[in-house]
Amino acid sequence: MIGFRVDANEKIATGHLMRCIAIAEACKKQGEEVLFFLAEDKETQRLKDRNLPYKVLHSRWDDLESEESLLGEALEQNGIEYLVVDSYQATTSYLQKLNQKVPVLYIDDFEDKIYPVSAVLRYGSWTERQVYEERYRGTNTAVLAGMQYVPLRD
Repeated sequence: MIGFRVDANEKIATGHLMRCIAIAEACKKQGEEVLFFLAEDKETQRLKDRNLPYKVLHSRWDDLESEESLLGEALEQNGIEYLVVDSYQATTSYLQKLNQKVPVLYIDDFEDKIYPVSAVLRYGSWTERQVYEERYRGTNTAVLAGMQYVPLRD
């Protein structure tokens, strides 16, 4: 099962949730089960409308490190084998600890750090792709960089 850790609320645009929905729907077409983890019960109607299961962690969307053990337990209890994280609030420490539990794919919009995860997703131009691949050279992180990785909905 593939988990998705994402939030959408008054402060976080729904684009994060929408691109995770696009990836989740593609995973479902491939026969994978998916489960979304959200801090709050907000924007969940979008998941309900698409028959995408979710769990509300009742945590703080702006302090992901405080939910680390709670999410870790939820990953184990739900048999999550891979986790996609799409949040500007994710710190390198948070991502590293999660990646020790399950392989993490982090969707990176800022391109300002090297994240200690199994894979990073950064879609952008060809030159941007080359710079990004160079940044992760010598690490164990798989790089999914370039326009072919834009998570588009049907």
